[in-house]
Amino acid sequence: MIISFIPKDKDVVAYAQVCKATSIAVSSSVWHARFIVLFDPATGKTEDLAQKYMFRQEMVKLSVFFDPTTRIGVHKQGRSNKQMKPAVLKMLKDLIIESDAQTIIKFFNVPVVEGKNFRWLCRYLQCDVLSVACTDIMDAMLTNDDNEISDSKSYGAELLVIQICLAPFALNRFYHASNKLMHFDESQRMVYAHQEEEPLFLGTCSTNINARWVLHALNFFKFHMRAAGGEGILNTEYDAFDHHLLPQFWTGKLTGGTQTLDHRWIGAYTFLDYPELIKIRLPSQKNGIFMDEVDSECPFSDLCIWFDEKYFGKKEWPKRWEHFLRSPLPGFNRPTTRNMPKCPEIKHFFGRAEDSRVSNFYGCIHELPPQQGIPGFQRLAMLKFFPDQNGLFDPEQVWGYEGVVLPGNRIIIGRWWDIDTVGDSYCGPFIFWNVFGSPTEERTEEKEDVIKFFDSVNDPSLID
Repeated sequence: MIISFIPKDKDVVAYAQVCKATSIAVSSSVWHARFIVLFDPATGKTEDLAQKYMFRQEMVKLSVFFDPTTRIGVHKQGRSNKQMKPAVLKMLKDLIIESDAQTIIKFFNVPVVEGKNFRWLCRYLQCDVLSVACTDIMDAMLTNDDNEISDSKSYGAELLVIQICLAPFALNRFYHASNKLMHFDESQRMVYAHQEEEPLFLGTCSTNINARWVLHALNFFKFHMRAAGGEGILNTEYDAFDHHLLPQFWTGKLTGGTQTLDHRWIGAYTFLDYPELIKIRLPSQKNGIFMDEVDSECPFSDLCIWFDEKYFGKKEWPKRWEHFLRSPLPGFNRPTTRNMPKCPEIKHFFGRAEDSRVSNFYGCIHELPPQQGIPGFQRLAMLKFFPDQNGLFDPEQVWGYEGVVLPGNRIIIGRWWDIDTVGDSYCGPFIFWNVFGSPTEERTEEKEDVIKFFDSVNDPSLID
């Protein structure tokens, strides 16, 4: 068919205008075929996918800006930049949900993520002098007004969730070269806020993520890992990471349900000295930057996570830990209305983290409902133990962790806290990300060491 050899969409449109026969020949199936070439497969009728293709091809010709300081005129379609924002969000949301990227091995045995939707996002999210059209959505995090997100169904709330899903573009310099940053002072105050003031999960049964807190934490770590001129405290070490050690785009289709995590991760956390923590929370401290700290010897941790009920599962999980981890799950078992969510499946895990010290952790993970229509979010909670110098349980070195697993299971953003402080008031942010090259060997001896340590924890305040 001659249409399949016509390279440009505008030429297909011109061909359709030649006569009645050519007009009939340019049917929805023609545009559907072009959709398949450019985008990952999507469900829907041929006519719907044809419309989606034409909509995306029109949108990619436009530059739509989310930074309110960027001034542009009216688009040629006669719609303002503000009017075009919801259309951009709809397009990005569909691209996220329909993405089906895969890991392939490139030259020198280097694994990389490749996918049609992913490639398209890389191009459209890159705003630079070479961009014909783009959106600055990942350079304009946290620029919308708080009033815009007061309603969970609002445009602003959807914007935050989409930016969270696109976190790899904020953190991986190979995906998104721009390291433009905004509002670090606000993000710093937010990530150290008391968890009673800024809980990580919201709603009657804690099934909605606190999207604004998560995005502030993402912005906070973007500063410390990618700020220009090495301004961030993690910048030097992070810049030395090869591509395969950076946060990656997810692979496969996003799905709901409780899912296990891959084995190998890199993590980082920051903290403030306690007097500084108290100070940053004062209402009078609306301006100014505080001195974040990290482990000076080894600012990044290597983590191994195992899901193996033979070693650690539901029967080993201490019920008392639900109190320390503020689990919302007991509330799921006592629904007061027909619309209350059912208790999700819970999977348990254990693992080891190594930086300047070795620590062991034990936790659980469960699904969350779709956030703004995007599936794949999960809640993670765990206790982390630093053994004493003899490798034994130290009751003064127990830390709680609660995090949001982003769709695709490759990035976790959350909060750590000292379970011994009054009201869990000593806390700060953390980020984990899954990396390529996860070892496949069982590492049975190391797994058994982690379980032996768990068996040695005989503190009645922790173990039932």
